[in-house]
Amino acid sequence: MTKIDKMYCGLCEMFVQPSTDGKRLDRFEKVEFIGYDQVRMNTPQLMELHTKSLLELLKYMREERRNYFSTMATMKKVSSKIPEYKEGERMSADEYEMMTRKCFVVESILNERMGYIPKKVTEALILNYDKRVQDPYNEKVMVIKKPEIEKERGVVRGVER
Repeated sequence: MTKIDKMYCGLCEMFVQPSTDGKRLDRFEKVEFIGYDQVRMNTPQLMELHTKSLLELLKYMREERRNYFSTMATMKKVSSKIPEYKEGERMSADEYEMMTRKCFVVESILNERMGYIPKKVTEALILNYDKRVQDPYNEKVMVIKKPEIEKERGVVRGVER
C-alpha cells in the first residue's frame, strides 16, 4: 500500500490522510502473532498498533510479568542461601521492572482509546472487541446527498436526466 501524504481538512481543522472513494482508512497495524518483538517496541511504535493487537499484547505481557515475578521470588529465596544466585535475582528483578513499565505504557494507550484499562484481558473480551470491529457498519462508505444541487443538475434518485 502506498503511503499518501496528509492533507489539511478545513472541516476537521487538522491534517488527515485522505480516504479513497469515501472508505474509512485503517490507521493502525494489526499484528497476527503477538510475541517478544512487540514487547520491545518503543511507545510511538506501540501507538501504531491496532487496539485488538494491544489487548492481545497486554494479555501476553501480564502473563510474562507474572512469570518474572515468580522467578524473582524464587531467586530471592535461593540467593539468601546461595550467594552465587544474587546476579540471577537482580536480572529477574530488572526484567520484572521492565515488563511492569511496558504494561503501564500499553495500559495508558488502551485507556486513551477505550476509556478504561481492562482489569483482566480474557479471550471473551478480545473476541467481543473483534466482533465489533468486524461489524459491516464499520465498512459503510460516506455518501453525502445535497438534494437542492441534485435538482439543479437534473439528478433524480442517483440517475441523471
